Amino acid sequence: MSSLGDWQTIAAIITEARRQGDRVLVVQSALRNVTNELETLARAAARDQFTEGLSVLRKRHHDMAGELGLDGPALLSDLLAGLEAICRRIAGKAELTAADRAEVVSFGELLASILGAAWLQKTLTGEQVAWLDAREILRCVSPDDDNPNDRYLNATCDCNPWPSLASRLAVAADVHLTQGFIASNDAGETVLLGREGSDTSAACFAVLLAARQVEIWTDVPGIFSSDPHVVSEARLLSSLTFDEALEMAQAGAKVLHPRCLETVMQVSLPLSVRCTQRPELSGTRVDGRTPETATVKSVNLRRGLTRVRLAMGRRGQQPELLARAFAQFRALDLPIQVVASSKDWLTLFVETENAVFDSNIREQLRERLAPISAMTDIDTAATLTLVGMPAPELYQAVQNSGCINHADILCLNHVGTERHLTLVIPDASAENLTRSLHAALIGAGKCDAVFGPDWQSIMNADM
Repeated sequence: MSSLGDWQTIAAIITEARRQGDRVLVVQSALRNVTNELETLARAAARDQFTEGLSVLRKRHHDMAGELGLDGPALLSDLLAGLEAICRRIAGKAELTAADRAEVVSFGELLASILGAAWLQKTLTGEQVAWLDAREILRCVSPDDDNPNDRYLNATCDCNPWPSLASRLAVAADVHLTQGFIASNDAGETVLLGREGSDTSAACFAVLLAARQVEIWTDVPGIFSSDPHVVSEARLLSSLTFDEALEMAQAGAKVLHPRCLETVMQVSLPLSVRCTQRPELSGTRVDGRTPETATVKSVNLRRGLTRVRLAMGRRGQQPELLARAFAQFRALDLPIQVVASSKDWLTLFVETENAVFDSNIREQLRERLAPISAMTDIDTAATLTLVGMPAPELYQAVQNSGCINHADILCLNHVGTERHLTLVIPDASAENLTRSLHAALIGAGKCDAVFGPDWQSIMNADM
């Protein structure tokens, strides 16, 4: 929530929930783009050049406080002083660690939530609003390896119902506000739940409290049949099964984090995605009651993959050679998404566009693989994932569409549930293929139980 209008919508939602007798826990994200600004601030602190960035951040939050009618300097002075002290500590160190980055970035949620709780307390007449530090509740499990990025920047919480927590919070207040994205580890250090992790936080809290449902209020009207920034005719999906929503999230749909869905799935907890700016829209509901249908529901584009082709030589794929090759990906903490092999070539599709990786990660990979393979070919790739029907039917639908040639497909991939199919394609043709397949397989049409209006219609109605 980054404006007074957003908060007024949230206050109306809380008021209606309280009228129905529900207790409410609000999980708040940082102000828009502040997470990126804090990442930049952490890197600047490592160069002892953080003063300007800190001033910009301070002004941004003081301005937000002013818009909400709050005294920003009084509310935020202690937190901002703490952030400055951390930046000075980092400036005196030899390197910026993952733990340092987590500590700095966490201030986005901490600062925003202080303002949010203060405004709600001022606005919600007759309600007691309590601010809650998420790090006191969400404890992360230790990763299987000692990868610092996994430990501090992409941590995982093990969530199970906690009956006494609900009772404890009920005694304190009927409305609580806490932070998304942040948690703590066994040592009490601040950790992050990965980019876009606030919806995961909401899911974790909902499971802990045995909540009736989770509502994700965001800046889009719901989950769409494709990325609206690529396909302006993408359709609003009225409802999805847990498996369909998870497949879409894993395939690149950005509205919900896969961990959020995995968390609610374990207890069959219904989840809805709604738009803060358009609360009259019903959004998308995800639950275990939505019936499966014989239709393609989504065409999901995921870019930012790197295709690595390694020549295996005359002896082919010898175990020692494979072990050396995979060790290089391990050393750079690069997750491998797809593997395809033949006697002469090993092809891997690797995720390299992530905030935890250096900007020159591909060159680092090339240098590491050069002594292993006589020929190393590295280029960009993308995936197109179709969701909604059994894989053979999806493949037949692609064939019948006439939109894609065999030469356009680098690899076919099918894992997980039976109702999806992933095509690995060249990055250069990814957007055009996405638009063509969406038009052929989904397209425009009447609204029904599956498809709502298209993105363009919704945006035009808002003008």
